Amino acid sequence: MKLLREAGVPESKLVRLIESFPTQLKNSPKVFKEALREVKEMKFDPLKLQFILAIHVKLYVGKPTWERREGIYRKWGWSDGNVVTAFRRYPLCFLTADEKIEAVMDFLVNQLGYASSCVAKCPVVLNMSLKRRIIPRGSVFLFLQSKGLVRNLGLTAIFKIDEKTFLRRFIFLQEERS
Repeated sequence: MKLLREAGVPESKLVRLIESFPTQLKNSPKVFKEALREVKEMKFDPLKLQFILAIHVKLYVGKPTWERREGIYRKWGWSDGNVVTAFRRYPLCFLTADEKIEAVMDFLVNQLGYASSCVAKCPVVLNMSLKRRIIPRGSVFLFLQSKGLVRNLGLTAIFKIDEKTFLRRFIFLQEERS
């Protein structure tokens, strides 16, 4: 707790850490300091919840898993900057299973044609359901694009919107045009 206070983490975020991730406080001080140092180096703001989430992820996945997942992202063409960008935007993308990362990246890059760096800018998509969200929405988008009914869109416009908005924009609007 002292280390976090010294890093500028407000009491409200300390309470959130205790409530959400109490086991993380059981890590050895050496391991905790290292995770804190790495998160600070990535320029996380200690006043924001992302700072606490980043520490949690760093401690939870451990160094070998972190390096393996980083290697998977690099295999898909991510640079150091892409890795940091993705982690800063959505630290939980490093909790995604290796196989799922591979499957989502394969679909988005090889099927939908997105650059892998686009995924680094919208890493929350890596934690979405491949079968229930990514493939169905991606397939609708591909179909509409093949008919010239939609132009290229960012991942956010397709995957982050809620179901009602997706249906209105991509299904019902197309029915009205027919």
